[in-house]
Amino acid sequence: VVEEKAAEKKTTFEWWPESKAKETGLIEFKGATPMGSDTNGESSKQDIWTMLKDHGVKTEFWGKGEAKSVETFVEEIQTGSARIMLDATKHKTIVRVVDVVLLRIACKTKEGTKYLVKTKEQYPDGRVKENVNQLAGTKKEPHENSMQTALRIVKDRLNLKDSHLKFEFATCEYFEEEEDSPSYPGVRTVYRKEIFAGSVTTSDPKVLQTIGVTGSGKWENQDSKGYTRSYNWLNEKECGTRQVKMKAVSGNDVSALVHAPVGIGEEDLKNFLETQAIGEDGKKFDVSKFGEDGNKTLKEFSDELSKGEAALSRQPDGKIIRVVDVVVLKITKGTDVLVEVKEERGGKTKTLNWLPGVKRRPDENMFLAAHRAINKVLKVNDNFVSLNASTVLVMEEKKQSPAYCGMHTVYKKRIISAQLLMGDSAVVI
Repeated sequence: VVEEKAAEKKTTFEWWPESKAKETGLIEFKGATPMGSDTNGESSKQDIWTMLKDHGVKTEFWGKGEAKSVETFVEEIQTGSARIMLDATKHKTIVRVVDVVLLRIACKTKEGTKYLVKTKEQYPDGRVKENVNQLAGTKKEPHENSMQTALRIVKDRLNLKDSHLKFEFATCEYFEEEEDSPSYPGVRTVYRKEIFAGSVTTSDPKVLQTIGVTGSGKWENQDSKGYTRSYNWLNEKECGTRQVKMKAVSGNDVSALVHAPVGIGEEDLKNFLETQAIGEDGKKFDVSKFGEDGNKTLKEFSDELSKGEAALSRQPDGKIIRVVDVVVLKITKGTDVLVEVKEERGGKTKTLNWLPGVKRRPDENMFLAAHRAINKVLKVNDNFVSLNASTVLVMEEKKQSPAYCGMHTVYKKRIISAQLLMGDSAVVI
């Protein structure tokens, strides 16, 4: 049972046997097809572009000099390598957010504890970046949880074979670093960083010498993309001298980041529907009907659009439809399937019996929406849920929406399979 005290709501989830889930049609996705690329299309592009404009971001210098183009920015958001959020402490301030995983790998030696620190990086084109002095790390891919990113760092960026690295993924240190990015002038970038502690557990002298703990004190590896990184094993004092950020500072400020509003305000929505929008019947919408005879009010409609729970889309024939994009999670534990069975609110109980999910925002990658569902809806640490990025299904349904003055709605469902990971949070690689 997941309880939301602020909303006075309780949601009950149950593990159903696969046979029961099939009998009720929960996992029989008729009409669904394998998912291709997921960019959210032109609608998402326009939403992101409008969001930048509405928040005073000047993009006339983007795409010039070392600055990247607006199209590149949009692609980052669509693919999930970055996201747009709003700094709630500052008026209409958009920030670009990048999630990073760092590993603080330690090894106990006769001389004391040593830590693995990246000191140099050579690009595939031969350029070299000296005096890096950072913990090993990388950006988190949208379909990954932090544990999976850490495993990718160890296997590809470090390639520390036979080191028997042990990590505790149940706990992590978190901090943020902010900078003005030359790639996108006028937009601050906030790097949200997680540090996981790991330790070398092998005592094999040959392995310790091979990876540089003893002997040279150095380790070098070329990853799958042709980047060559050099690492040094340094004691705590040496790390301090090189100003290596080893841990999250106590009391480190965490910015008040919230999802930026999308969509349009109530008055603009009214004007749009009256002057530019054409329905399926070829006529303009009668906005006087909103708020009457079971229809949503214009404010409710505008709020829905601003929260990203729906979007308006103009079809090739010029007609306007409402689009609701939903990410559904098929989470399994063995052969059992997780089902959202009922919701209790205000003394009333509503039977659901559906797979858990969330409405996806126009500026949100589907895997980031899936992680949001795991964290916010299920209240589960997403390090214990593995998303399958290669088996995503998509299905669409178009129907008339009685609550929106007859406006047609396209419901897009992206079904993502996931597995609940069993076992200890301590992982040895």
